[in-house]
Amino acid sequence: MGVSVEGGKGRGRKVNAELNLVPFIDLLSTLITFLIATAVWVELSSMQVDQSIADPNTPPAPPEDPPPPPPLTIHLRADGIWLGRKAEEGKNFPIVGTSYDWAGVEKDIETDRRE
Repeated sequence: MGVSVEGGKGRGRKVNAELNLVPFIDLLSTLITFLIATAVWVELSSMQVDQSIADPNTPPAPPEDPPPPPPLTIHLRADGIWLGRKAEEGKNFPIVGTSYDWAGVEKDIETDRRE
């Protein structure tokens, strides 16, 4: 794509030049792409900060709920069953005869569920 420019009046030389517009159009399309891409992210970089000073006469906020207890864990081992929520608070149920003490475990789980 090009533009032909002719001119000259009077006794001067005639000007005959051909301008290639393809690089100019490529440059403009690239610049427009970059401008659009950077204009989109302007709002994401701004942060609105509203600081309010609390009234000293207002009552304090209620305390947050306590965190939930850790889950109840049961470990089957060769020497018995371990049941507990924390390692230091666990309870061991040794093997009774040749089987595990399932009655004791069930009773302890029921007690834990009621609490």
